[in-house]
Amino acid sequence: MYGALLKFGWKRQIQYRAGMALRLAGDMLRLYVKGCIWLALLRDDFRETAAYTLASLMLLILTDTRISGELADRVRSGMIAVDLIRPVSLKWYFFFDQLGENLLRFLAEGAVLIPAAVWLWKLLFPSVQSICFGSIAAALAVVLCYSIQYTAGLLVFWMKDGTYTRMMTDSLFTLFSGLSIPLWFYPPWLENICRYLPFRLTVYEPVCIWLGRYTDAECIRLIFLELGWLLVTAALQRAVWKRIGAVLEIQGG
Repeated sequence: MYGALLKFGWKRQIQYRAGMALRLAGDMLRLYVKGCIWLALLRDDFRETAAYTLASLMLLILTDTRISGELADRVRSGMIAVDLIRPVSLKWYFFFDQLGENLLRFLAEGAVLIPAAVWLWKLLFPSVQSICFGSIAAALAVVLCYSIQYTAGLLVFWMKDGTYTRMMTDSLFTLFSGLSIPLWFYPPWLENICRYLPFRLTVYEPVCIWLGRYTDAECIRLIFLELGWLLVTAALQRAVWKRIGAVLEIQGG
């Protein structure tokens, strides 16, 4: 069933070729502009920072989710009642549906962005070991990012609007995940705060593993840390669901 959802999301994304082309153009422009900025600021350490920018952009494509807005729309319309009686988990229904779209975008845009960035900035490929550890960390980061967004999205059962939860989570990810700026540029006090939060595990740490900045032992420790945060988010979701069951009110149809 989840495979069918994945395939459905993939096929739906294919239907919007013009939208994919526009997103590709936008991502190419974003990557180029960021690269030019880093080149102007960091001529000596430019390659590593440019590789970080490329990898974080590709990871952003994989972790993209609209779960907060989807839940808010369905709660307002009453369609959430249909979702709750489906013989499939609400969380994983949205996850695999979204993942199908993201995988197609990742492959389509990666086929253009990665060779273009490597050719333009003469980037070096990571070692096989870094790729293996980085791929595992990236896969867990996709699930962790979605789990955090989904947990925050469940708040719409009380707020009835996903705008604020989306703004809140987007701000937290932008500040603490290293999405826009690598955390090694942060002041020490802010970097220390990031280390106690899960957001860095969704972008910064997987990319640093891919860049070969960590030893094998450190990579394994970070992977287990991701698993630990997945257990924490799962526990939070269970607690929120119990509360939802007590106060659920379906609006609309």
